[in-house]
Amino acid sequence: MASHGLPAIPLLLGVALAVEAAGTVCLLTGVAARHAALIMFFYLLAVSVLLHGFWAARYPASAGMLQTHFFKNPCAAGPSTAARCFG
Repeated sequence: MASHGLPAIPLLLGVALAVEAAGTVCLLTGVAARHAALIMFFYLLAVSVLLHGFWAARYPASAGMLQTHFFKNPCAAGPSTAARCFG
């Protein structure tokens, strides 16, 4: 995160932990699942764009790894959309 120029890294890591843990619990239990799915959808898209920018990688090997992670997050956001729509 520091290499991407993001400020307040411990705070951002805490927010990431809270979003992922609380979102998972909400989706598994069905409590506020639609709201959790919407939050996790935007969280995953933001993480993809901010942290996995394969287009700016310096080395081909790291570009491939970043591209894999970049496309993994929207694939995980897809089921969040289904959970949002169908609860």
